[in-house]
Amino acid sequence: MALVTGGTGGIGKETARALAERGASVVVAGIDRERGLRAVQDLKESAGHDRVHAVSADVTRLDGLRRLAEAVRERHDRLDVLVNNVGVNPPGRTLTADGVERMFAAHVLAPFTLTHLLLPLLERAPARASSTSPAASPAAPSTPATCWASAATSAGRSATTTTPRR
Repeated sequence: MALVTGGTGGIGKETARALAERGASVVVAGIDRERGLRAVQDLKESAGHDRVHAVSADVTRLDGLRRLAEAVRERHDRLDVLVNNVGVNPPGRTLTADGVERMFAAHVLAPFTLTHLLLPLLERAPARASSTSPAASPAAPSTPATCWASAATSAGRSATTTTPRR
């Protein structure tokens, strides 16, 4: 069983597709319920099975992370793959309802917290957890090397890259 946050679009959705096409049961998590349902339909058709589900969750909020972890624990007794793939890039500094800067909440706190909350399920399997960092982040300029590293990491491959000095 695999959980892919940010699995309703972009690299997350393609990671979920690759896992589902290889026969995995997949849960995609995203903030927009309707987008999640559309992604599930697309992924089910692509994979040729119906073991793909969506959970709506705002992972920039602690209560959203707790609800997501609880939803996964209610339906599954183990977790083989966790892909923390949420990326936000707001136009300015914004705070979550918890009072945390949104980009920090999504890129740092969410992967740590979700992995911690799901650790009992991860420990029941020879599991793998992966966290991506969006190339669009101001701290990580978008280059082919950083984009490749993000994609390889999401797919569960190790990526070693160097960014040329300018």
